[in-house]
Amino acid sequence: MLTKVQEKKCATWMQWFHTKAETFYNRKLKCPVITFTLRGTRAGLTYYFNDRVEIQINEEVWLYGAKEVKETIGHELAHCFVYQKYKDKAKDHGAEWKELVKVFRITNERCHSLNLTPARKNPVNIYCGCKTRKCTKEKAEKLRNGEMRFCFDCLQPLSTVPYSWLDRKGVSDIGLDLK
Repeated sequence: MLTKVQEKKCATWMQWFHTKAETFYNRKLKCPVITFTLRGTRAGLTYYFNDRVEIQINEEVWLYGAKEVKETIGHELAHCFVYQKYKDKAKDHGAEWKELVKVFRITNERCHSLNLTPARKNPVNIYCGCKTRKCTKEKAEKLRNGEMRFCFDCLQPLSTVPYSWLDRKGVSDIGLDLK
C-alpha cells in the first residue's frame, strides 16, 4: 500500500511525463490508469484493451528508491504514448519508444536489474558463475531434470547447486553432467 507522499510523487511524475509527451507529439494523449498491483519479477507492465490502457507497477520497486519508480513509470508511459501515436506500427522498444524516452530523460534500458520477488510463494535459489537468483519451483525442477539454461551475464549454465559447492565436491561427485 502506497503512502500519501508516494501517491503524490507518482501523480506528479505522471503529469510531467504526460505534458512532455503531448508537447513532443503536438497532440492530446490519454493518460492511462496506473495501479501498483503487479507481482513477480517485472517492474512494470502496460496492458492495452481496445481504447483503454492500464499500467501496472510492482510496488516492490519502491524498495529501490523513488528514482527507480520514476524510471519505471516513465518507461511504461512511453509504451502507452507511443502506442497511442503509432498503434501497432512501432516496436515495443524500437526507435519511436527510444526517442520518447530520451525526451523523458530516463534510461532506455529494455529491462531492469532489480532483484524482485517472484510471484510464486517459496521461490527457489538458482546459481550461475556470477550471482544467485530466485526462480519458481517449476523452473528449478526443469533444471534438476537436465534442461539447460544459461546466465545472460556470465554465460554459465544455471544450476540448483551453488557453484562454490560444485568446486569443492566436483561435478562428477553429485551426478551433474555439464557437457
